[in-house]
Amino acid sequence: MPAGSGVSGLITVDGGCPVATDPPCPDRPYPARITITEAGTGKAVGSLVSDQDGRYRIALAPGRYVMHVANPQGRPFPRPASVTVVVPPGRYATENVRLDTGIR
Repeated sequence: MPAGSGVSGLITVDGGCPVATDPPCPDRPYPARITITEAGTGKAVGSLVSDQDGRYRIALAPGRYVMHVANPQGRPFPRPASVTVVVPPGRYATENVRLDTGIR
């Protein structure tokens, strides 16, 4: 697997304010569990946990993948999210994911 390509980014979670505020509660970094599968086949190709600042980076061969981002303890909140990412040859794609606490 080439070290020069993959995906990196930031995982955040919404501020989780129970009511609308002005200014709104800021998003905050989130150490999430990330599982990466091949788009189309669903074959797992990697997993990691973002750091305490929500940042992650993983080397992947060029191609199309689905990132599954979830609570590291497997809890239902914040709500898990899945996003498709395309890794170009010789570069890292940037994919920032915002999770939802479900609090309104």
